Amino acid sequence: APGAHARRPMVDRINALKIPVTFVYGDQDWMDPKGGEQSVENLRQAGNGNGRMYLVPHAGHHHNPKATNDLLVKELDRPHWS
Repeated sequence: APGAHARRPMVDRINALKIPVTFVYGDQDWMDPKGGEQSVENLRQAGNGNGRMYLVPHAGHHHNPKATNDLLVKELDRPHWS
């Protein structure tokens, strides 16, 4: 719900991950995409350059499933560890 806060924000722990990570937000999402942007930066600083963040157009938190699915298929097909 809007105004919700994580008990243990992922952005504070993300740098331990050594795998590709993809964040997807709607451009009208109630979640702030700055958390995803900061998580990708934290991954990069920890040596994991395989973090990505995307904004899905015309979408809130659960909208525009076609664009979201297309994006996820593209990410799954992308060579990782590049």
